[in-house]
Amino acid sequence: MFFPPIGYNLDLAPGQSPVNSATTNWLASLDGGITPYTTLHNPFPTGIIQPAGHDPNFETAFYGSAPNSPEPVQPPARVYQWNLGVESDLGQGVILDLTYAGARGTNLPTLVENIDTLTDADLALGSQLIQTVPNPFFGLAAAGPTLGSEQTVTQQQLLLPYPQFTGVGSVNKNDRDSYYQALQAKLQKRFGRGGNLLVAYTWAKLISNVDTLTAWSEGEAGLEGPNGAYGGDQDPNNLRGERSLSGNDVSQNVVVSYVWDLPFGRGGKWLSGATGVTDKVVSGWSFDGVTTFQAGFPLGISNAIPATLGGTRPNVIPNCSKPISGGAVSRLNMWFNTACFSQPPAFSFGNESREDNTLRAAGINNWNAGIAKHLFLIREKYGLTFRTEFFNLFNRVQFGPPGTSFGTAQFGVISSQVNNPRLIQFGLRFTF
Repeated sequence: MFFPPIGYNLDLAPGQSPVNSATTNWLASLDGGITPYTTLHNPFPTGIIQPAGHDPNFETAFYGSAPNSPEPVQPPARVYQWNLGVESDLGQGVILDLTYAGARGTNLPTLVENIDTLTDADLALGSQLIQTVPNPFFGLAAAGPTLGSEQTVTQQQLLLPYPQFTGVGSVNKNDRDSYYQALQAKLQKRFGRGGNLLVAYTWAKLISNVDTLTAWSEGEAGLEGPNGAYGGDQDPNNLRGERSLSGNDVSQNVVVSYVWDLPFGRGGKWLSGATGVTDKVVSGWSFDGVTTFQAGFPLGISNAIPATLGGTRPNVIPNCSKPISGGAVSRLNMWFNTACFSQPPAFSFGNESREDNTLRAAGINNWNAGIAKHLFLIREKYGLTFRTEFFNLFNRVQFGPPGTSFGTAQFGVISSQVNNPRLIQFGLRFTF
């Protein structure tokens, strides 16, 4: 059983403490940079904005805004791990290892959770929610431009749990979980003369209702995950609807590593009687490499135009097959059947899962290899090794994820690649 380290949640103090929200900007110039307004000697001539402090009426200071607040008491997050392995020597240098591995995360934190949302019963009011009614916050200076400057407001705003705000975020709410199971197989063959072959296979499944605390660092924009937009919870009142494959799920992975000293020259199977220059040329060669085959990550489908006061995901048309057969190149302009999705009605949530369990991005098919020549000099007191390494040996393309925003022109279209082209590097090493 493991506990996360203290400070793993970036949304907590001191980084996100309200005292740090009182920011005084430095004003460099009043005339477009012609003359300086402030100096290092007196950088804030009009004073420094003070933090709010402990005010009994603090709530009024945030009227019309969307404040966040940490949960005062939360159970600690835990991760449980277990495994059971069996290893057998099959003879002739062959070893087989089979392992079942599992992990369970409980009380996991999430991104800021919006707790200022309508209940399902309120959503049933339909179009009544967008009708306007007198605004009780009109004229309140502290209500801000959103709620303080309009004489009317929508009925939806007044039905929120905190109608004086445009949103309320709960920080560090440890109410998420994850579940991982895997079969791990390893087969290793050791050869008698400087050779080794290792094949490792993993068949796994990772289910969760949250993926990350740092989506801002893992996607291209906003709250994107590995292969699709994770825009937060669709319905904060129904966390069961967030349970799906994790965006980090890798269902199958095969890694083959190999090292082989070529059997040429003195002591080898071929040309073992070579001497002199001939022996120096044909002996001392070795070949090694790593080959990786890996399934792609699941795709998270979002809705470019969310339903009115509804969800951020589309509906899935019943009995419609979303995967499309064929090679990757033939599917670049339609990676999956985009006709299987539709716009959900207003005031409702789309039934597409957080991560689709039938759609995945392109996987990995990569070969890295190296070849080396070892040369011993002066009675093997000195050695010289020349090595050539090939990354992405066959110059294969790993395509990026397709567009996952329903309602856009790029929906289902792949327009990028995420790997490097073939790279070759040379190295020379002298040992003594």
